[in-house]
Amino acid sequence: MGIAIQMSSASSSVRNLEWAPKCPCGYGYMILKTSRTAQNPGRRFWKCPDLHGEGGCGLLIWMDEVVNEYSPVRSMGRVQIENREDEMRTLLEEMKQDIKHEIKFLREGVEAQSFQQQHPNYCSYILMMFLLFVAYAWGSNLATRT
Repeated sequence: MGIAIQMSSASSSVRNLEWAPKCPCGYGYMILKTSRTAQNPGRRFWKCPDLHGEGGCGLLIWMDEVVNEYSPVRSMGRVQIENREDEMRTLLEEMKQDIKHEIKFLREGVEAQSFQQQHPNYCSYILMMFLLFVAYAWGSNLATRT
């Protein structure tokens, strides 16, 4: 629930702590006022809460400029940016997965190469064992025929 305080002055003001912006000078929440001047009649603005002139920043933000900044066109731009960010996150995740697969493939290649370096004649031994097995099987087959 917001706290609303009605102030009496030449311009009306309301302070609602739920939606009022905080003043950058640190004096608290800004005060929403309505202009009563000839140049800006009825125009609403946010003002620094330093009511007694103790050194606040004097910041003034016109409400209609804030509203224009958050217009539907800008909102659509933000939606497009958020969609693009989602696409970029997805692409980044896919790239991370591709890199993980590439690292795994390279590690397996390094391990195989390391094994071949540690056992340079391994393939020759396997081939020799296979040939001996074939020769033995062929020889025992010939011996049983005679």
